[in-house]
Amino acid sequence: MNSKPLTYDSLKCVLEYVEANRRIEIARRCPSIRKVEKLVPLHLNELVFKDNGFKLNNMKYELGIHQKYHVGNIPDSVRQHNKLGGYTMDLNNFGLEDGRYLNVLTPGDILVKEKPWEENDLVIENRIRHVEELVRAFGDPVGIMPDEYERINELIFLKYLHENAPVPFENVFRLKISTFMGNETVEFYRYNMSYYQAVKKLSMLLFGERSKPIGAKNLYIYQSHIIRLPPNLKIKNIVQMQIPCEAKAVCEAIPEMFEEPNLLLEHDLVEGVLEMATQWTCAIARQNCIHFLNTSSALSYRKKFKLAQEFDLMDVKKRVIAECKTCDKLHNLVPYNVQDLDRETMALFFERNLALQGFPGRYVPGMQSPSSSSSSSSLSSSWDSDSSLPSSESSFSPASSTDD
Repeated sequence: MNSKPLTYDSLKCVLEYVEANRRIEIARRCPSIRKVEKLVPLHLNELVFKDNGFKLNNMKYELGIHQKYHVGNIPDSVRQHNKLGGYTMDLNNFGLEDGRYLNVLTPGDILVKEKPWEENDLVIENRIRHVEELVRAFGDPVGIMPDEYERINELIFLKYLHENAPVPFENVFRLKISTFMGNETVEFYRYNMSYYQAVKKLSMLLFGERSKPIGAKNLYIYQSHIIRLPPNLKIKNIVQMQIPCEAKAVCEAIPEMFEEPNLLLEHDLVEGVLEMATQWTCAIARQNCIHFLNTSSALSYRKKFKLAQEFDLMDVKKRVIAECKTCDKLHNLVPYNVQDLDRETMALFFERNLALQGFPGRYVPGMQSPSSSSSSSSLSSSWDSDSSLPSSESSFSPASSTDD
């Protein structure tokens, strides 16, 4: 049967609805469609920034530095450490960590928090004794944490350095692509660049040169150091976000990553975000909440005002009070205990109440209206008539339990 190739527009339409990981893999294998693939919006259900890579939907891309032995038996600690993902920091020829490039930033990278690094200047014999003491103190590794094996590996590699002996292994990059079903692919690459450059290369493969923002419903940020991303990458359509570590630093660092700053917020999350922003004194998160409440939120006036009162958001108070079009809506905002209001907020209520009753502007007792004498006379009579403004007591009556 004769097959007819897809037209350009048809190819774009098909690619947009192909699952993201399969689409990326097709583009890796077919150079002819790579440019088209980058032009089509990428839609993800889940996007995870990990310490050693990324996760897109149900597929993880994890990069580590492994020791690949070509002579003799591989020590058990090295084997276990490789199995747990390997190193996420540069290594020298002896397998010892080298953090000189640990905090290097490239265009598009988002710095969450710098990692301290100091060159170990101990004499090699003293360094070996120090690591031996640590190994004895902690005993044999029994868990699944890489740190438990790194101490033993360091002791092994330090002895090679002390004896200036050739090492029986070479450092290599290992890219592991796996799914939660247990399917995995492992690819090895020469260790011919820094670790941060390799992560950046992986990031460019997945996200680089995309002309439109990436849609991600669920965003999880486990990276507490540097998020390696392509320049100008934007993320949109976020419904849920989790930041399990360094939450304050992450919240301060990531707003530039989003197409709109209020995409992080949902009506049922804004109170929690405000509470955390207040606890951590996170000004950016607090400002995003204010912007969300003032421009995008569909919460009722009463709920908005309650949040503004609880977290002292004067800008939100001013906007909510100014948007009340009737006295009933305005009175509905007043808390049961009027004394909970500060003087500035009470003044805002009083001025708005005057404006809704037909007397705009700040009321100052004893000040004559700038209107003509007839208007002044009419104004005086209106205060004495039955249609005068409610008293301050009735104007600030407790709000009913119903929402607007």
